[in-house]
Amino acid sequence: MPHRFKLVLLHGVQSRKEHLTQAANYLAVAIFIVLVPTFYHDPLTPRPADRVADLTSILDQLDDEQSNLKTQLPKCLVSDKLGIAGHSAGGQTALLAAATDPRIKVIIGLDPVIMSDRGVSTATDKFQDYAPQITIPTLLLRAKPHSCNADGNQGLVLLPLLGSETKQDVYLEKTNHCNYIDTNLGCRLLCGSASPTNQVMIHRYMLDWFEKYL
Repeated sequence: MPHRFKLVLLHGVQSRKEHLTQAANYLAVAIFIVLVPTFYHDPLTPRPADRVADLTSILDQLDDEQSNLKTQLPKCLVSDKLGIAGHSAGGQTALLAAATDPRIKVIIGLDPVIMSDRGVSTATDKFQDYAPQITIPTLLLRAKPHSCNADGNQGLVLLPLLGSETKQDVYLEKTNHCNYIDTNLGCRLLCGSASPTNQVMIHRYMLDWFEKYL
């Protein structure tokens, strides 16, 4: 009897769940149940703690639906294991949550950007407090430097701080910040055009990591 593992994909600031549709569909075709929530009332510079609180509430609801999932998929074993991937500020949300929530077993940061309460920051002072608590398999996919991703140095800064023994930073030099989500006009104008070929490559990295560690 096949297993179905649960994944949650998180969008960044000034984005929405529809921008992760292609990644969700790609992963759902495999062995995953994929949830893509929207962070409502998300201002231009949201408080990271508020986003984590929203995610915790979402995971609580997902726990409540576990029995319903098993009923809807009678020929599958719905696993309690949970993986999370987040793009941009969604990557930070995933990392923050993984530091304290034992339900999260695997994490992927899609060109993650660390934000303070005042906006984007490349400083590591706050991250140093919780990074050692992240002990689960962690993959960071990183695009070429641009103002959209805090000059692309987040992966280099974050990886050494993580407490996990299974961690990897992959610099995909031909990608930009928009390649990690579905093509949309706003991202293209701010960060550059997206490449369908690069998007498929990123989806394959995601699938391989989740299949290996969930």
